[in-house]
Amino acid sequence: MNLKTQLIAIVLIIISVSSVRAQYAVGIFGGVNNSNLTGDAPPGSTYESDIGFGVGILGEFNITSDVKISLQPMFQQKGTRIAYSVPSEREPRDSIDININYFSVPVLLKVYGGNNLLYVSGGFDLGFKLDATFRRIPTGEEKDISDSYNNIDIAAIFGVGAQFRLGQFYLFIEGRYSQGLGNISNPNPDEPEELSPSFRTTGLQLFAGVILTLGGGEPNE
Repeated sequence: MNLKTQLIAIVLIIISVSSVRAQYAVGIFGGVNNSNLTGDAPPGSTYESDIGFGVGILGEFNITSDVKISLQPMFQQKGTRIAYSVPSEREPRDSIDININYFSVPVLLKVYGGNNLLYVSGGFDLGFKLDATFRRIPTGEEKDISDSYNNIDIAAIFGVGAQFRLGQFYLFIEGRYSQGLGNISNPNPDEPEELSPSFRTTGLQLFAGVILTLGGGEPNE
């Protein structure tokens, strides 16, 4: 089996084992993704981070009282800005904006500390490309470059978060680091010459949301 098939198989096994537990939860969340691309930038330029947003729903299942598996299907924006050096200016000038929209399915393992307040998370994000655009900032000229990227982007995720009880609900805030595991470039003759033939996605993410526990008992008891 290839990597994609193995990951999907692991996810299905975890879900089938976790779902026999009585306790589960649902929720919604949203936030920002400070994303970038790592690779060979065009001559005289650098990749700069770009702010996008993400919003989604989540479902969680208890493995033990302190360990959960969390599925979080979401819409997520990734991308970068290409800045070129200008002799008369100290800082590179933003010239190109690249935006890639994904339907993503993060699958995370969440481990809570002894105080049931803080937790760490880790897992994978399976991103399915929806579309991609290339925009020249000075002129506003825009081009669809969806064919220049692979349809799937698999990333590793590491995060830390905290949750707070509010009546029957739990509010949470979580910071994450995302690192793409493979090259997402799919070069074709019609793409702009500024696109690199090889790069990966990275990102610093900050999400907040609300969770409602539906199974028996309180979370992490």
